[in-house]
Amino acid sequence: MKHRLFILLTLLGVQANTASAAPDEPKRPNLVFVFTDQQSWDTLGSYGNTQTHTPHLDRLAAEGVRFTSCFANNPVCSPMRAMLLTGQHSLKNGIIRNDWQVLPDNGPTFASVLRDAGYRTGYIGKWHLYGGGRDRPIRPDRTGWASMTFS
Repeated sequence: MKHRLFILLTLLGVQANTASAAPDEPKRPNLVFVFTDQQSWDTLGSYGNTQTHTPHLDRLAAEGVRFTSCFANNPVCSPMRAMLLTGQHSLKNGIIRNDWQVLPDNGPTFASVLRDAGYRTGYIGKWHLYGGGRDRPIRPDRTGWASMTFS
């Protein structure tokens, strides 16, 4: 159920982003990245697993990009998210364990580069890149991500 809600919210975010683009803005491809937590490649039907049913992710894989050779430099949640966001190894971006804050002023992030190129950015789901506890609202330092609003 949680996975279905996550996929639905992600797709709604893409639809909201596409529908609200101004007519004079250049057409850009929508970019959607789906990162799952604690999931191995062999748990998806698109990679040949016949025992689990993952039709929505399989459809995304069939219509998008599928990786066949990759590895995790740091398989811990926050350090991996920070590496994807900054393009820097954990020892450079400052996140070497969960719930630490990405070092400020340490270069552009994936989201800030997209934002500066004219994309409307947003994220849905786990964050854990501001440091401290997990039971608080989203902080102002969003490293390039905008607030998501749905109407």
